[in-house]
Amino acid sequence: IGSIKHIDYRFYDPLAARTEKRPGLVKKDEVILGFYGQPILEIAGYFATIEALTRQLKRWTRPFRLLYRPHPKETDALRQKTFSLFTEAFGERVQRDPFVDIKDSLVVCDLVLSAFSTCCFDNLYLNELAPRPFNASVYLWFDPQLIQWWRDYSQLQEMPLISEQLLLSVDTEEQMLAVLEKGLQEETRQALWHRAKQHLPSPQAAIGIVMEKLLADYDMKGT
Repeated sequence: IGSIKHIDYRFYDPLAARTEKRPGLVKKDEVILGFYGQPILEIAGYFATIEALTRQLKRWTRPFRLLYRPHPKETDALRQKTFSLFTEAFGERVQRDPFVDIKDSLVVCDLVLSAFSTCCFDNLYLNELAPRPFNASVYLWFDPQLIQWWRDYSQLQEMPLISEQLLLSVDTEEQMLAVLEKGLQEETRQALWHRAKQHLPSPQAAIGIVMEKLLADYDMKGT
């Protein structure tokens, strides 16, 4: 039906916000990586995914800054554990996300990273409504234990956003840097942008579609 959550995105200008919010956050030759946390420390494989991200970014020769945005439900212990891991590895290149509005946070990034946070889905809609793509979403989807937990929880075998190629997926830790580089390419962003326009239903139509379905079912029962 489309995502009702994203109806109000039509009042937001992602490119204008990106131009306004990025100055002062990043040097000219740096890229901004946004890591979006999830409140699932107890799930096997989650923190291992963050540790793998840290290991690979240590090997990356491209200059970057890392913004960490914890989930509102993350415990103080998980926030501190994640931030400490990042700062011990990257020092002043790491900072906590300074933005209140999640949209402002997402649009300043060049790559939006998470294990499987819906923030990456929000970012798809921000790109889709813009006249041109400005970044890419990446799921860090390689830890077997985390994937199995998600499958048991969701009762799905495949992550739809990955199987429909609406975002990028890191399938093994060893290929992470290659995927990040791919996500910075204009050709990749254009392909994801066009695919989103083809496959993401319009949020503005969502409520109408729901009402039509309810009314059709009601009429059918009435007859």
